[in-house]
Amino acid sequence: MKDVHAETDRLIIRPWKPDECEWYVEHVDDKILRWTNEPEYVDPETWEAARLAQESSDEVRRSAITRRDDGTLLGNIGVRRNAASMEIFYWVGSEHRGHGVATEALVALSLATEEDYGLPLELRIGPNNFVSRNVAEKAGYRFAGYRDSCENCADEKGRVAVYRRLAPPPSTI
Repeated sequence: MKDVHAETDRLIIRPWKPDECEWYVEHVDDKILRWTNEPEYVDPETWEAARLAQESSDEVRRSAITRRDDGTLLGNIGVRRNAASMEIFYWVGSEHRGHGVATEALVALSLATEEDYGLPLELRIGPNNFVSRNVAEKAGYRFAGYRDSCENCADEKGRVAVYRRLAPPPSTI
C-alpha cells in the first residue's frame, strides 16, 4: 500500500516522521482512547516500533495532519485495507478540535484514497460518538447501518456505526 498524501489550502497530510513519535504519544488522550482503536503507547519507542511494523505491512497507513503554513502537528489520519473497502480513521489533538480540521482532512484523504485505490470508502464510528458522526456527514459520508464489532469503540451492544461515502465530498468546507 502506498503512503498517504493529501493537501488542502490549510492542511498537509503526509507520513509520520520518526522524530514526531513523542508528539503522537503525548496527544493520545482519554477521548481518543475511548472512541478509537488507538492503543495507549507507553513511550515514544513503542509507538515508533509499531509505526515501522505498519509501514512494512500492506494493510494500514497512518499519516500526520499538519498545518500547511507552519507545519504544526494537528492529528492523525489513516487508511486500512479491508476485504472489499478502504476504512479511513482519524483523530485530532485536543487543542485543535472544533476548527474543522478532521472534516477537512477526511475530505482530502477521501479524494486521494478513492483516486489511488478505487475501492468503496468506509468509516466505523462508535454509535455514541456524535462529534465524529457529524464530521463524517459534513465530509459526504452517509450512515449505512451497524456492524458487530469487538473494538473498543463499540457501544454497549457491541456495534459500530458504519458510514460510506455515497456522495462526493463538498468542494468547500
